[in-house]
Amino acid sequence: AHSELITPPADLDYDRLTPLSAQRAADSIRFGAKSANLGEIAGAQLPGFTVPDGFTVPFAWYARFVRETGLEVEIFAMLDDQRFNHDIPYRRERLAAMRKRVETTPMPAPMADAIVAKAREMFGEDGLFVRSSTNAEDLPGFSGAGLYTTVPNVRGAEALVAAVRVVWASIWNDRAYEARAAAGMSHLVY
Repeated sequence: AHSELITPPADLDYDRLTPLSAQRAADSIRFGAKSANLGEIAGAQLPGFTVPDGFTVPFAWYARFVRETGLEVEIFAMLDDQRFNHDIPYRRERLAAMRKRVETTPMPAPMADAIVAKAREMFGEDGLFVRSSTNAEDLPGFSGAGLYTTVPNVRGAEALVAAVRVVWASIWNDRAYEARAAAGMSHLVY
């Protein structure tokens, strides 16, 4: 029997870089549960809890990145390839190639410039951690913990934009792909 894949909700209309302090749990459809929940904790200002400041790139930006660069077509082709779906060594090769494509495809300048400007406005030249917060982690029945890449101590404009692409590419990590498959989850995640 064919079962429908679980597709976690994602608001692809919201397109603003948003500080954690302005996020609440209900924003998980824009930023992912990890980010939205951190925002909720930051906003609660609970004694003894400190949430480091940060901002989140919304799901809409990854969707725009893959659409505007043509990667979306490559992603659909990969996911529709029957050999990819049934031949594990081949799938690993294709996933590695897709990660490389995401990591090396230039981000459209308006997006890259906005991320760099927001980081400079909030943090100056401080080193930053670039972390994932997808719609395919921290869900009921699926934590996704440790599946996606974190890039620590990122300094400088080019390194920051590259780190965002590395985190986006980690959607296609072998373990992340296999965990989503085992959970019956769609691979069209943000």
